[in-house]
Amino acid sequence: MWAEVSSRAAHAANLLVSVAACVADPSGLAVTGAAATGILSLKDIFKASTPEAKALVKAITAELDAALEIPQFHMPARGPALLPQMLEAALPAPADILGRNLDTDAVLGLMLDKLTDSEHRQSEMVAAFCNWVRPSLSRLLADRTFVQTLAPLIARETLSRLAELADALVGLSQTYGTLARSLDDLRHLHRSQLEVLALRFGLAPAPGADPRQLVGLLEQKAEDLRVLSADSAAMRGLSDRLDNILAAVEADIAALRFADAKEKLEAAREVQAETLRKPLEINAALMERQAQIALLEGQADQAFTLFSAAADSFAALDPVQVARRRRTYAVRLSDHGTRYGGPALPLAIRLLDRLLEDLPRDASPWDWAAAQNSLAIVCGTLGERTEGPPGTALLSRAVAAYENAMQVFTRADHPVDWAMTMQNLANALRAQGERTAGEAGTALLSRAVAAYQDALQVYNRADLPVDWAATMQNLAAALWAQGERTAGEAGTALLSRAVAAFEDALQEFTRADHPVHWATTMQNLATALRAQGERTAGEVGTALLSRAVAAFEDALQVRTRADHPVDWALTMQNLANALLRQGERTAGEAGTALLSRAVAAYEDALLVFNRADLPVNWATTMQNLASALRAQGERTAGEAGTALLSRAVAAYEDALQVRARADHPVQWAMTQENLAICHEAWAQHPACDDPGAHLRRALEHVDLALTVYDPDHTPFYHEKAARLREGLLAALGAKS
Repeated sequence: MWAEVSSRAAHAANLLVSVAACVADPSGLAVTGAAATGILSLKDIFKASTPEAKALVKAITAELDAALEIPQFHMPARGPALLPQMLEAALPAPADILGRNLDTDAVLGLMLDKLTDSEHRQSEMVAAFCNWVRPSLSRLLADRTFVQTLAPLIARETLSRLAELADALVGLSQTYGTLARSLDDLRHLHRSQLEVLALRFGLAPAPGADPRQLVGLLEQKAEDLRVLSADSAAMRGLSDRLDNILAAVEADIAALRFADAKEKLEAAREVQAETLRKPLEINAALMERQAQIALLEGQADQAFTLFSAAADSFAALDPVQVARRRRTYAVRLSDHGTRYGGPALPLAIRLLDRLLEDLPRDASPWDWAAAQNSLAIVCGTLGERTEGPPGTALLSRAVAAYENAMQVFTRADHPVDWAMTMQNLANALRAQGERTAGEAGTALLSRAVAAYQDALQVYNRADLPVDWAATMQNLAAALWAQGERTAGEAGTALLSRAVAAFEDALQEFTRADHPVHWATTMQNLATALRAQGERTAGEVGTALLSRAVAAFEDALQVRTRADHPVDWALTMQNLANALLRQGERTAGEAGTALLSRAVAAYEDALLVFNRADLPVNWATTMQNLASALRAQGERTAGEAGTALLSRAVAAYEDALQVRARADHPVQWAMTQENLAICHEAWAQHPACDDPGAHLRRALEHVDLALTVYDPDHTPFYHEKAARLREGLLAALGAKS
C-alpha cells in the first residue's frame, strides 16, 4: 500500500518541480504557453531529464513521502490517497503561471482554483494540501541555485517540448484540414504524431509501447469524437444564437481544442438557461399563487407541496436558485405558522432541512449560512411553543443552527450579520435556559448574557442605536431570569444589573420616538423592579416596589385597553401583583388601600382575560385575585373580613375550573394549597363562627395538594405543604 502512495508522491514531486521551474523562469510562457493553453498541460510533457533535475525530484519526493507518512499537520484519513491526486489536478497550464513573482501563496492560490472535485474542496483537505505542498514549493522558490541555474534549464526543456508538440499539432491540422480528420488516417502517421495525438486525449503512452496498441486507443477516441460531433450537430435549430455557438463548438472539436469547446458550451448553457428561466419563473409564480390560496384556506400541507415543486423546478437550471427559493418559501410557511399555528412551522423546518441536505456549504456559503439562520429562527419559534423535552430539543437545534451560521457570518467578514445572529443565538439560549431546571439552566442563561454582550460589540449606541437598545433590553431580560433563580446577594446583584440595562435601553426607546418599544421596556423594567423589591427587606424593598408600580402605570399610558387590549390586561395584572406585594408589606390603612387597589386591578384585567377567550390567563388572574382578597380579608375586621375571605375561596374554586388536575396537575395542586391557606386564615379570623370546620376544609385541600407534590419531583412544594398540614393538625388538636 505504501509503495503505491510513494509512487504517487514521486509523480507529485515531478509535477511540483515543473510548476516551480516555470514560475522561477517564466520567459517564453506568454507565447508558447498561450499557444498550448487548453491543448497540453505541464504534467503531460515534463520529464526530469538532467541529472540535477532528477536529484531534485528525488529530494522533493522524500520530503513529500515523509510528510504523508508522519505529518506535522492534521492529516485527514483519506489524505495519503487524495493529496497526490490533488496536486496532479491542481497543476496549472503554462499561461496561468505568469506574473506570480516567485510568491508561494500566489502560486498555491492559483493551484487551489484548479481543484473542482467536491472531495478535494473539503476544508480539511484544502488545509492539508496547503500544509503538504507549501514547504517544498517555498523551499524551491527560495533556493538561489534552483532559481538561477536549474529552473531555467527545466523551463526551457519544458517550453521546447511544448513548442514541438504545438508545431506537430499544427502540422497535422494543415495536412488533414483538421486534427479530427487526421484520426481517420492513423495507420499512416509516424509514432511521434501518434504520441502527440494521444497526449491531446489525455493518454500517456509508455516508452517503447507497441504503436498498434496506441492506434487502437486512438481509433476508439476517433469513434467517440464522431459521436460527439454528430450529437453537437443534432442540437442545431433551437435558436440562431445557439446555432452560432454550436457551429464554433464543432470547429473546436474538429481542431481538438477541447478546453475552448467546453467554454463555448458553458456559454451556450447560459444562453439556454436564460431562455428557460422565464417560463420556469412564470410556472413557479403560478404555483406560489396556488400555495398562497392554500394557506388562506389553512391547508399548510398543500402549500408545502406546491412550494417544494416550485423550488425544485429550477434544479436542472441552478441548484443555488433551488436553495434560495426553498428558503423564501420556508419563511412564508414560518410566518403563517407563527400567526395561525398548525403544521406550517414543522413544514418550514422540513423545507429548510432539505435545502441544507442538498446545498453544500462550499457551493454558496452565504446562502448556506442564511438557511442555517432561518432554520434556527423556525426551530426557536416552534420550540418556545412546544412543551416538554420536544420543545427543549427544538431550542437546542436552534442554538446549533445559529452556531453553524456564524461559521460564515464571522465578525470580520459580516459584522452586522454576525451581531444579528449572535443576538438570535442569545435569545435561543435564554429561552432554553428559562425552561431548564437547576445548574444547567443557569449555565444556559449565563451563555445568553455573554452572547448579548458580544453582540453589543457591533450593535453600539453610536452607530446602531435602535439595535443597541433592543439588545440591551434582551440582555436585561436574561440578567433578570438569571437573577430570579440565583440566591442571595449574587441574585440581587443580577437583578440590579437587569434594572440598569432596562434603564439604558429607555435612553433610546423613548415614548416620543418608539412608543411601543418604550411601553414594553417600561413593563419589563417594572417587573425587574418588583422582583428586586420582593427580595429586598425594609424600606429599600418597599421603595423598589413603589417604583415598579409607577413603571407599570407609565406603561399603561401606551398599552391602553382600546389599542392593545391583551397587553393592557397583562400590564394591569402585573400592576396588581406589585400592588399586592406592596400592600402585604405596608401596615395600617395604607396597606389596606394598596390591597384594595390590587383587587380592583385584577378585576380590570378580567375584563379582557375572560374564560371564553383566554382561559389560562383567566385562571391565573382569578388565582391572583383570590390571593389579594385573602390578604385583604386577613386584615379587615368583622364580617367584612370574612366576606372577603369567602370571595377569595370562591375565586380559587373558580380557577380550578380551568386548572384541572388532568391538564395542569402542578397548578391544580398550588390552587388546592392556596385554598388550604385561605381556610386556615378564615379559621383564625376573629369573626369566624366555626373555626374547626374551616380547619378541616383546609386539611382536605392540603391533602389533595400532597397527592401531586412528592419529595422526589417537587421537594420544595412538598415540604411547604407538609409543614402546613402539620400546623393544621396541631390547630385541630387544640380545638378538639
